[in-house]
Amino acid sequence: MLALLSLLAGVAAHGAPPSPPLSPSLSLLGDALTLQNGFVRMVFNLTRFSVDDLRGRFFGDGDFSASPNLAGDVGSTPPGTRRGAISIVTSSGLGFNYSLSDVDRASPLPFTVISNTSTSASFTVAATDNYGHVSATLSFGLDAASPRRLWVNSSASAAGAFSASLVALSLHLAAPSAQGWYARGARQGMRMGGGYVSAASPLQRFYALGSGAQGGCEVLLGAAGTPPSSYLQTGNRAFGVEGGLGLTLWGSPAPFDQWVGGFDTAPTTAINAGAQAPALSLQVFPNDFAAPPSAVPATLPPGVNMTDVASILIAAHGSAVAALHSYDFSPEVRAAPCLAHDNTQCYAPLYNFYVRRWCLRAPPLVGVAYP
Repeated sequence: MLALLSLLAGVAAHGAPPSPPLSPSLSLLGDALTLQNGFVRMVFNLTRFSVDDLRGRFFGDGDFSASPNLAGDVGSTPPGTRRGAISIVTSSGLGFNYSLSDVDRASPLPFTVISNTSTSASFTVAATDNYGHVSATLSFGLDAASPRRLWVNSSASAAGAFSASLVALSLHLAAPSAQGWYARGARQGMRMGGGYVSAASPLQRFYALGSGAQGGCEVLLGAAGTPPSSYLQTGNRAFGVEGGLGLTLWGSPAPFDQWVGGFDTAPTTAINAGAQAPALSLQVFPNDFAAPPSAVPATLPPGVNMTDVASILIAAHGSAVAALHSYDFSPEVRAAPCLAHDNTQCYAPLYNFYVRRWCLRAPPLVGVAYP
């Protein structure tokens, strides 16, 4: 990133330096708890235990009026399971799914403010699913030291004995193209096969990208622990899926490395009452552009224009980087000419997110325009 900024410094447009990032804040209106600063805005629904609104602002000026809501549609996948952007979802092994966010509670859940100062704002909230199986505590926070980052901590336990094929911390996002970086390599998909694909290789980084107005969201694992396995949601609308990520708490997202419609009919695992799931911590970076923003500093060096940085990041991550397939094509480390879509290695009808009307075709490698 420093090399990129140095390169841009010589060609960037001149302009006034950006305003300092807005301070983090936490506010309550009705059952909506809003956590925000200049770069990130998150609204947590205390009645539903769900992140109903998640927005990023690359320029850090706090103007989210045109920023897309990256939270997955309430009422979407799995059918009837309302969960917003972040929740804990259980695949029962009996052909249905449920989460901690699929009911409207009679009254808002209590929450605890951890901090609400000019340098940090954070809170914690706990809930149990409607079946009395999983109890979880989620914590969210923003801090001035890394203002683009929303940190999320989760802890879960079994409120009672039950069986399930999979219990996962789930991120459900409106941006449909999902990219996972693993110890083994990279994998990308958009509306592929059944919509889900799992991996046993340790996850290192995730991001979901959308076209233009759909923005993007990057996720890094924190220091709390590494889940034993994970899965991508690759945005297959036939199954009600948009882009997202699942991190295993109990059970297994088997079969691995295959596109499937879900994990609700996989073999079940017996979970004893009182069992503790692995504690997880995430660093979430929402963005109003289709690029991961974690490496971009809040304030750029003199002479470097934030718009130029955004343009190069969108070009790189919306097309070339997002077409890496080294995980599934190991050891030859394949890179597709454009995004994987509908079980192909090119995003039909031959366009990509960066320039919708153009795509390199092979053979020959030429630009072909589409209306």
